[in-house]
Amino acid sequence: MGLFIYIAYILIVSGLVVSEYYNFKIGEYIFKPVAALSFVFISLKLGALETGYGCLILFSLVLCAVGDVLLLNRKLKISFFCGMLVFAIAHLLFSLAFIKSSTFDFASLVIFLPLITILGGINFMYLLPRVSRKFKLFILLYGLAIFMMITSAYTFMYEQKLILIAATFFVLSDIFVAKDRFIKRSTKNALLITPLYFAAQGLFAFSVSV
Repeated sequence: MGLFIYIAYILIVSGLVVSEYYNFKIGEYIFKPVAALSFVFISLKLGALETGYGCLILFSLVLCAVGDVLLLNRKLKISFFCGMLVFAIAHLLFSLAFIKSSTFDFASLVIFLPLITILGGINFMYLLPRVSRKFKLFILLYGLAIFMMITSAYTFMYEQKLILIAATFFVLSDIFVAKDRFIKRSTKNALLITPLYFAAQGLFAFSVSV
């Protein structure tokens, strides 16, 4: 049963990638909510409700699933803002889960914080000049939520390589989403965004059992 769930998840996400690449809207509206519900279901199946960490991860995944549905329609600006707000809160909850479930490692902070700061700064220097003024503050606040999530992952969950991979994939998907939304729209971006994002959520869901 467990193996079947993971195979089904991969097939659903693959269907979404194909639908997005060929701009098949019906497929997107079918596969994306199902894929989002799937990573929530996986976390529940693996016992997310049995631990404090699991509950925080579950709540974060539910918010991500809501965000996925809100972002289905790219033309509705209010839907976009609400979707990104939900994702920002999810990032903060992931951070809280990492901080509450493990211990702070100063060595990891010294090693990774400069690297994360430099890479984040380069990305924002590239992105912000290309973003309209009304979006700049929103992007900065969302970027802060991303920064908190990835930093807390690398400084509190440094021994949990699964979490580090998931957090990194999540951030990379965010970067490509920003490129797709604000710089150059292309269906080819789905080949990077969707696999990275759903791999991250799948790994977060699986982490509740580790």
